[in-house]
Amino acid sequence: MKAAFTARWWGWTPHPGTRADRPWVAEITGADPTYRYARQFLTPNVDHRGARDGVSSDVHCWWTLTSGRYYQARYLTGRRSGWTTRWLTVTPDGDVHDTTEQEVNRWVSRCSASTS
Repeated sequence: MKAAFTARWWGWTPHPGTRADRPWVAEITGADPTYRYARQFLTPNVDHRGARDGVSSDVHCWWTLTSGRYYQARYLTGRRSGWTTRWLTVTPDGDVHDTTEQEVNRWVSRCSASTS
């Protein structure tokens, strides 16, 4: 089952290849010795229709998530807010569900054990 996860892109800038100022979602694919998690960053769908001149807070991004997988999402909740990190999964019914980093760690541990 698939589901959409949406985040607003506060202060969008038209500089491709820079991830520092934009929201992102990554599928957790296993363990990584440097970054803790091996991740596959997903390409966002971007809706600029509400933006003035392509540069405003009315830019929305969404990603298609698949059930049975774990995701990490990072985004700003407002112009003057800090970054929010959420751990996500999709239920068999197609609902995006918050999970915990501890559950992700258990899954990564099980994956690492099964491949060794």
